[in-house]
Amino acid sequence: MKKSTVVILGFLLSLMPGLVMGSTLQILSKAKGVSIPPSIAENGDSFIYAAVDSKTKRPALFVSYKTKDGSFTTPVVAFDATIKPVGLKQHFQIFVPVSSQQKPKSPDTPTGFNSPTIQNGIITFSATLENGQQGVFYAKKTAGKWQVFPIALQGDKAPGITRATFKFFNAPYISKNSEAIFLCTLDNKTDVVYAFKVNAKCCKDKKFKILHQADKKLHNFFNISVAQGTFATRAVTGKGVTNMYIFDRKSDKLIKTVPQKYGFIDKGKPLVIGGPTYYSGKVAFMAFSKDKAGKIISGIFTNAGGNEFSEPFVHSGKKYDSLNATFNYLVCNPTLYISSGKAYIAFMGFPTRSKKINGVYLAEITDGKVKLQPVAIPGQVITSGMQIQTAVTGAVSIRNGIIPLAVRLTDGTELIATVNIQKK
Repeated sequence: MKKSTVVILGFLLSLMPGLVMGSTLQILSKAKGVSIPPSIAENGDSFIYAAVDSKTKRPALFVSYKTKDGSFTTPVVAFDATIKPVGLKQHFQIFVPVSSQQKPKSPDTPTGFNSPTIQNGIITFSATLENGQQGVFYAKKTAGKWQVFPIALQGDKAPGITRATFKFFNAPYISKNSEAIFLCTLDNKTDVVYAFKVNAKCCKDKKFKILHQADKKLHNFFNISVAQGTFATRAVTGKGVTNMYIFDRKSDKLIKTVPQKYGFIDKGKPLVIGGPTYYSGKVAFMAFSKDKAGKIISGIFTNAGGNEFSEPFVHSGKKYDSLNATFNYLVCNPTLYISSGKAYIAFMGFPTRSKKINGVYLAEITDGKVKLQPVAIPGQVITSGMQIQTAVTGAVSIRNGIIPLAVRLTDGTELIATVNIQKK
């Protein structure tokens, strides 16, 4: 499919009865078997996702780059699973870990924190090799060809820790200063967040730094969100209380950042929080519990944009006229971005009781005031009568006003698209 910009036919389509309106999508290409939705670079100049290469029929990582006019290129395959990391004899089975010691307590969602990331021509990702061994890796282009290098593999000695080896990984994030920051669990069940300095010398000159290591007072790290060289994570105290924390690289401490109370969500028990997203010293995250009837109630909290966690800015069970939706299952997977004092949070929501039908939405928060709008939603007509069935985003879903996403149409067609929420 040639690159083209598909514009909703504003006035004419608005005359159609029952039409569900979202944002204007720039359709970049068709896709097949999208397993990890698009995640955008911190600088907003590229994005990456995992799908099936139509030529080789193998899992592959696809990349798209921003052009001078602000649009994005047709995604191309960086490499597929047949590529072998330098120094290893095994190729890849799949571009995510196939197992994990830590199992999330939250309901299943179409995406998670194992997205590959890209920044300034460097790709970082987690993967499972064909022999079942997990690892974290980075890729760089040399003489026009991608090469993949291992950062750490299951069974490798954990740098800086006595008598411990790597056992499980979350995907690394690549930062603007070429640090791959990743969460891992060691064979002694300790959670550690490492920073690895990516460099051209690769395997002979590995440079690891422990950013934070779990202990009895604070442990069970679950998922990290990285931006501007630091991270946020969910962790559990020695007393069994789950909180959200921001890592301060100056003091090397995790700083607790949570509401005094959880409003709407604390009407149910037990309360579970997860899905952190960090930007400029602020966080957003989802929380959920179950009501007396056992139905899930969920919401997304933030202290960005002057909101100060007062109440979830969006939650299930409420009719939102501006979204033409009532979220009957979950609101989840938030990504926070802050610009000119305004907080933008892209998130996913399930407007029906189906776990397979979800849309992408946006919150703009200024001085504590929240404006909600749809981005790509079930029932939205995009062109020639084609309708969106479901839309999803990756771990990092908004930067510089751009939201990349994967869309499945009602006829089964999969598309990769972007939305510019600042373009009028």
